[in-house]
Amino acid sequence: LEKYLHHDYEGNYFYGGTPYMDVRCSPESENYLIYGHNMLDGSMFAVLHYYVDADYYKDHKEFHVFTEEHHYVYKVMSAFVTDVNGIVYRSHFSSDEDYVNYLYTIAGACPYETDYGELTADRKVITMSTCVGNDDDHRMVVVAIRDREIKEES
Repeated sequence: LEKYLHHDYEGNYFYGGTPYMDVRCSPESENYLIYGHNMLDGSMFAVLHYYVDADYYKDHKEFHVFTEEHHYVYKVMSAFVTDVNGIVYRSHFSSDEDYVNYLYTIAGACPYETDYGELTADRKVITMSTCVGNDDDHRMVVVAIRDREIKEES
């Protein structure tokens, strides 16, 4: 993990580092935890801090994730500052009920209302996390829930 803090994806030194997924995550994870730097120049995950403003959220409610085989649309469901050991950093759950309870807890942590649809156990989330200034004890997180898959025409 340390190599991603100040290296690009090709292994070259780059102070901004590379966003990376938590080692505890797997394809079966319900929550994909992704970490990135809060850069002063506005790059990397600095934009996550804009989500403290409900007006910013209104103009940036969703984002797209592309894999080799899929194109997913995720809806932002929550954005808040949390403790570095907060509940948001779970990637696996003991049951569907445990996971859905987690989703409701995370959605309820957002200081404003968001539009994310029904919270069900079959909807995976992405949690993006970044630093809060020089505060080593807290992180800004934006949690987005998978809304739909876009089928590409071949």
